[in-house]
Amino acid sequence: MTIKLIMESWRQFINESTIHPKIMRMIDKLEDNDGGKVRINKYQVLVRDGQGKLLAQVSFDPTDGMYGKCLGASVVSFSEAEGSYGPLAYDIAIEASGGLVSDRTEVSNAARDVWDYYDNNRPDVIKQQMDNLENELTPEEKDNCEQLTADQNDASSSWKDSSLSRKYSKPHGKTPVIDELIKRRMLHQESPLKKDFPADGMTPSKYDGDTHPGGVPGSTG
Repeated sequence: MTIKLIMESWRQFINESTIHPKIMRMIDKLEDNDGGKVRINKYQVLVRDGQGKLLAQVSFDPTDGMYGKCLGASVVSFSEAEGSYGPLAYDIAIEASGGLVSDRTEVSNAARDVWDYYDNNRPDVIKQQMDNLENELTPEEKDNCEQLTADQNDASSSWKDSSLSRKYSKPHGKTPVIDELIKRRMLHQESPLKKDFPADGMTPSKYDGDTHPGGVPGSTG
């Protein structure tokens, strides 16, 4: 094997198995300064401080065909962040869902900044271009996804140039952030989704895993 191939293999290994420095700093801060924990429900990531105060939340729903097949990704349905923990919640949601796309109908400016950062500054994250519902890019249906938010992106000349037009996932399904949280005993993960949803008909995207109705007001992502 040549030196070039060795270096390429090493870079690939590093990208697949390490945590982005920005995300690691957030984990350190959450542990050291806030005494925080992370909870993963089936359709939701919650980041709380040591007193249980909600610092960040990303909720997502599985692809059900409403917005197209979207390469099998889950779709963000709700997000909220206080301080600097939004990107950490998104990173965990990408790993927990196996692949994530932004809300297909509305994205806040703060959430758009997170997706732009993934698109331009995260070589450790896989970015897959999706098509629109009119098969503009490919004849296949599996990559079709509603591109309303991408089409409304003023910073892009075309919807396909927008960070919101892509699916984001970790290489080979790896979960380095979740693994780090487990190692530090900062993670509570619910395996099965609770069947006793609140009687008010709350959807999974708003359910926070507690006995009260849950959910917090915030912006979509």
